Amino acid sequence: MTNLFHSILDHIEYAILITDKDAKYVFVNKFVRDNTNTSLSDWTGKRIEDILAIGIYDKSYILDVMNTKQEVSGIIYTEKGYSSLSTCTPIFDHHGNIKYVVTVSVNPDRFNNLLEKATLASDINLVYKQEVEYLRNTLLSNSEFIFASDHMKKLFTSILKFAPTDSTILITGETGSGKEVIAKTIHQNSKRKEGPFISICIPSIPSTLLESEIFGYEKGAFTGSNSMGKPGLVELANHGTLFLDELGDIPIELQVKLLRLLDTLEVTRLGSIESKKLDIRIIAATNKDLYEMVNKKTFREDLLYRLSIIHLPIKPLRERPEDIIALSDHFIDIINKKYGYQKKLTQQSYRVLQSYSWPGNVRELRNVIERICIMSDNNAIMEEEIINVLGNYNKFIQNIPVDDSLKPKSIIDDFHNWERDRVLDALIKNNGNKTLTAKSLGISRSRLYRLLEKY
Repeated sequence: MTNLFHSILDHIEYAILITDKDAKYVFVNKFVRDNTNTSLSDWTGKRIEDILAIGIYDKSYILDVMNTKQEVSGIIYTEKGYSSLSTCTPIFDHHGNIKYVVTVSVNPDRFNNLLEKATLASDINLVYKQEVEYLRNTLLSNSEFIFASDHMKKLFTSILKFAPTDSTILITGETGSGKEVIAKTIHQNSKRKEGPFISICIPSIPSTLLESEIFGYEKGAFTGSNSMGKPGLVELANHGTLFLDELGDIPIELQVKLLRLLDTLEVTRLGSIESKKLDIRIIAATNKDLYEMVNKKTFREDLLYRLSIIHLPIKPLRERPEDIIALSDHFIDIINKKYGYQKKLTQQSYRVLQSYSWPGNVRELRNVIERICIMSDNNAIMEEEIINVLGNYNKFIQNIPVDDSLKPKSIIDDFHNWERDRVLDALIKNNGNKTLTAKSLGISRSRLYRLLEKY
């Protein structure tokens, strides 16, 4: 064991010297021997006075430690004129007497270099944290939860009610209907909003890697694994929200482990026998009929009940035509700001968008709007342009009652709409301050109040 101990000390690039209770040297490491051109035998059994007499060091704090029985630090100089920060630490026996004194000496320049690197690393880490916080706030605060339909208004009310709790939520709806947007909105309005939002799309991870990616693994858990092990996405969501997207695709053999996570909020890495307690909120989403999967024995019934403590079903976009208009305007506004466009939809264009069934839901609508805006040579996007971009319009056309607000309007109607929008825009820009709003519009406060009551 002594040889192993000495071998370890010899690999440390600091000066390490050990003296006994009589202030005689019993060991100096290779760093000392190389820098003083000596051997271990030149030191062993020598007293401090002997070493000082030949000028290897100008002073030593070992005797100070022997007298005070406390750690002592100070600057010493070698025979070559180099300075070192020397710290002498007493080692006591079970009677409280000094048995050894261990001296560690570090060149101040080396110490300062390490300190500078540590400070730089700390500064970089702070920058990364600030960037992550900015991205988190940007991604979550710029929510795309845009709606106008009664269905989505009720859904939003439910979100505000359930978000502050830690109850598990199951969101169901067709592909592209906005399930992740709703999950992010729940997180943003919860007590966990300062924590991470970790999204896992089950089908995007190869089945052979699914368990290790979700739950993590210890070093050597399997061939080709990281030699240091790896925390799973579940662990990364600690103190935040874990979003399991397309949960219906999770293999039956992993459903037991997920059920245990839900029941205990503990995770066990692959290849480990130890469990780690977590503080997470779990939200799941799927476009599949989990009840039908339960009947077919491809999804565990107990897991379904555990997941759906709160169930939020989303209607497809074709069943909420009011949202088609609201979302279209929202997407056009984003594209106009991004590219400096001034695009807008005509009343006939709105009718075409509402009459299409949108099999790809919100995701398809966004892509179509962006494609139309880029391809159109006009600021006013016409219905023919939309039909041409859709391509399969006739196949997916449906008979949906068109919103009355989209019927042709008179000049008076157009003026009222312009006046209403102008007032509301000014109110928003002035953060609801009615005095500033009236001033920016060039009208009196009483006139503003009449307009607000009117619209």
